[in-house]
Amino acid sequence: MLFVLAGAAILDDYAVFEDALAQRETAALTLDYVWGRSEALLNHPNPNRRYGMAFEVLLLGAERLLGLQDSRAMYLSRH
Repeated sequence: MLFVLAGAAILDDYAVFEDALAQRETAALTLDYVWGRSEALLNHPNPNRRYGMAFEVLLLGAERLLGLQDSRAMYLSRH
């Protein structure tokens, strides 16, 4: 519990990871593909499109359920 509290206290101090935006974009493409809305994932140049996106898709789903629109809130909810 102490680690959870310490992590919550320093959450704002985390740096933005270089791949965070690319991972979110690939998750959005994956979700659109799964729901049959788009096949853009199949031609996407991101090499990360080939590895498991289950966790990223869950994070994106939670983000959409919570109605997060602010990029900072989106980032913090993922990390």
